[in-house]
Parts: sequence; structure tokens; C-alpha cells
Amino acid sequence: MSKLLNELRLIQILKNQGITKIEELSDLLDVSQRMIRKYKSDINKSKVAYVEWKAGKQGGLYISDVMLTDSEIILLYNLLEYLKVNNYPAAELEKFKIILEKIKYKFYEDF
Repeated sequence: MSKLLNELRLIQILKNQGITKIEELSDLLDVSQRMIRKYKSDINKSKVAYVEWKAGKQGGLYISDVMLTDSEIILLYNLLEYLKVNNYPAAELEKFKIILEKIKYKFYEDF
């Protein structure tokens, strides 16, 4: 099968199954584990989707719901600080802070 078709199939599998081990993906697509890693890299570069790796016994590849870099997250926190300093309404600041915490909790446990 073509590389592009395999990359599209990989995205579809991950959307349907959620976290999936590289070994299983390589069996499903009938390619090497190294090729799965290459597909992951190519998909992320294309920005069609963002494939991430979760380590551990229950780990594997999955499609991320959010595509924020560390620098983008830091920028959001800097914006929160800027709003505080410039007397943005407290109720709105609290809403913004809650949103940031939800993002951090759901997607960036190590941040």
C-alpha cells in the first residue's frame, strides 16, 4: 500500500481505537515498527493530526485532541499574568485560569 494511504489508515485506526501499541499498528498496516514511527513523524509535520506517544504498560500512540506546543502554553500563562496586572475583571480571569488548568490536566500532565 502507498505511504499516504497507510498514514491515513493510521489516523483512522487511532481515532477509532484510541491508544494503540506500535506493535499492533505495525501488524494492522503490515509494515515495520520503524515505519509506524516514520508515519507518526510525517503526520505531525503535515499538521493534519497530531499523533502522540503515551509511555507505560497501557501506552501507545494516540491522536491528541489539542495541538499546543510548550511555548504556546507558556504564552497562555503569560497572557493570564498580563491580564492580572492590567486589572482585567476578576471573574473573567478566574474563568481563563480554569480553562488553562483543564488543558494542563487533560493533555499536559508533565507540564
